[in-house]
Amino acid sequence: QTMNFHSLIATKATRISGLATHQERKVMEFGTRRAQGESAGNDGAYAAVLGGCIGTANCLAEMRYGPEVKAVGTIAHSFIEFFPDELSAFRAFAETYPENVSLLLDTYSVFDSGLPNLITIDDELIKKYPNDPNKRVKSARVDSGDLARSYKRLRKALDKAGKPYIKLVASNSLDEKKIRSMEIYEDAHFDSYGVGENLITSATDPVFGGVYKLVAVKESEGSYAPKMKCSDSASKAIIPGKLMAWRVYDENGQGQCDIISMDDEVVEEGKPIVVYDFSPDAFHKRREIIPLKVEKLLIPYIENGELVYKLPSISEKRAYIKDQLENKVWESELRFEMPHEHYVDLTEKVYKTRENLYSELHGGTL
Repeated sequence: QTMNFHSLIATKATRISGLATHQERKVMEFGTRRAQGESAGNDGAYAAVLGGCIGTANCLAEMRYGPEVKAVGTIAHSFIEFFPDELSAFRAFAETYPENVSLLLDTYSVFDSGLPNLITIDDELIKKYPNDPNKRVKSARVDSGDLARSYKRLRKALDKAGKPYIKLVASNSLDEKKIRSMEIYEDAHFDSYGVGENLITSATDPVFGGVYKLVAVKESEGSYAPKMKCSDSASKAIIPGKLMAWRVYDENGQGQCDIISMDDEVVEEGKPIVVYDFSPDAFHKRREIIPLKVEKLLIPYIENGELVYKLPSISEKRAYIKDQLENKVWESELRFEMPHEHYVDLTEKVYKTRENLYSELHGGTL
């Protein structure tokens, strides 16, 4: 469950943060209250940071995972409602956190109330701390209405008031498509975004299809007997045997295909190898390739009940994901619409083992 969920949310985060499309933007994870349980809220915040988010509104996640899962955000509508009026709320927040003033403008009215009160508070901070430019209003968030139109009006008004340093934040049921639409078609480029339920639940693709299947059983003499769930659907017939996975890279250093071999086989650089395309739609199943560069993908983490691999830090995981998406993956596999499917091939030994077991256990061919 953890591997599936972390992979699901981290993948969704790479799309929303722009990491997957090489157009990075600052995104804060805002979805804890919509997460499906406490564990999903905390684990989702962690996974979102791995996928490119700059932080989370979940303070407990920072307490659990440390400062690399940074607690961020603006004030809440409830905080403003608690005070007699909006200006009093803004003033109380600014007096308490003068170096981290981030306000919310739409509790009552963005332009009739929020904007003028924002300017008033910033003017008061300038008067109170004339020689400390760090004690200013840092940002303002809009959480309703026409976000793109509000951005343009606010940016123009703040620049005219001599406050170009105040950054603008958008939230309100955002996802990667809504953000891209504002940026591309309306030229509304917020400085950062708060994304909640559509990130923490991966609303457009809420299921990550990773499964665990038994593929081999160790015999008393130490060898492994291949095992297979055949199924009456060819697409669900698993790959039997004690397996190893390899990634083959092209001349640009990007992943060309993955090869699944038996554990005792070695895929070597510069040496021809016969492979069979695993896709049921492939016209030409069998072909010979000469790998330029090969990476062994399966690495043991636990042996005989002991951890044998140094676990990477959160920042190292983030850097790995970023490097994979920027340098190791074909861009055609990252597009939102009709992405290219990554090639997965089987060695001849694996292919024949699968075909023979299927014929023996189920009858027919795959």
